[in-house]
Amino acid sequence: MGVLTDEEIRDLSTKIAEIECLVGRGGVLAMRPLIMHASSKARSEMPRRVLHIEYARSSALSDGLELAIA
Repeated sequence: MGVLTDEEIRDLSTKIAEIECLVGRGGVLAMRPLIMHASSKARSEMPRRVLHIEYARSSALSDGLELAIA
């Protein structure tokens, strides 16, 4: 669907039912990075960890930007 505006996202969210993906403690949820998603607040006081893995042909992006590599 390409890059969506805030209005398109709001409109789409009223037309498509949400899908709840529950993951147990210590579990992993893998998904495409550009999928439209939202996360509820953590129910635990423990910090939530997120790891984003991006694949690219080069660290050089357009307009002089470069991917940060940790």
